[in-house]
Amino acid sequence: HARILYERISQNEGAFHLSAAMCPEHRSSVLAEIRAQLERGEPCWLISTQLIEAGVDVDFPVVFRSLAGLDAIAQAAGRCNRNGRLANGMTFVFRSEHRDSERFMLETSQVADQLLGLGSTAPLFDDPLSLEAMERYFQLYYWNQQDRWDEKGIIRDTSITSHNEFPFLFSFRDISKRFRLIEESGQPVIVPWGKEGRKLCNRLRFMKDSFDTRLLRKLQRYTVQAPERQWQCHLGLGIEMVHERYPVLISPELHYDSQLGLVLDREDHSVDAFIV
Repeated sequence: HARILYERISQNEGAFHLSAAMCPEHRSSVLAEIRAQLERGEPCWLISTQLIEAGVDVDFPVVFRSLAGLDAIAQAAGRCNRNGRLANGMTFVFRSEHRDSERFMLETSQVADQLLGLGSTAPLFDDPLSLEAMERYFQLYYWNQQDRWDEKGIIRDTSITSHNEFPFLFSFRDISKRFRLIEESGQPVIVPWGKEGRKLCNRLRFMKDSFDTRLLRKLQRYTVQAPERQWQCHLGLGIEMVHERYPVLISPELHYDSQLGLVLDREDHSVDAFIV
């Protein structure tokens, strides 16, 4: 969804895009441009996925947030008039015409919809970000659905016995197979982005020690998670397995866009093309 919106306004002065399809070093560079643009008071239009809500310190006078949970809306609103330079900032919550773009947050959006009264019902709270509204939101979404807390049966495989020397009976192997904090995390791709990224990737290819921790730590800033299907399709073609363990993007000029980031399939414009 963010990608489609950005492509619609990309010709505008001061248009920027942020998503997890961009490596962290790339995102940091774009954020520096955004902050400079805002500081100068010049036009700045940022289209971003929800990663903007994770501790990114930017200050916009106006924010538009596609319908999501109240906690996500509060995080987005935190990027509006963040530094208190205006008497009031404005945050607009809208329901996208691209309903598939809200599927990832469908359940939280439905609960927020009840409280905000975006449909036919009136809003339940004058201030949707008040403590009372937030408490009601978490009651509806979390506390009233306790039967879903252990869908994978993790707690079932943990028990404590009366045996003093070995009281814990945890089925770690079974638990590790079933538990995923993120169900589909994708596969990593190291991107030779910028001068430093190219330099690090060259060092990776010619390093003698196949586990140089300092180098690998630096390369984390140039790594993107790609969807499993696309990763498998490009392995050995657009992605080279260096030292048989490090997937490196071979042709960033073809598969890494300077605004959108990693684009393994340029004809695939589906809104769920990346894990964000």
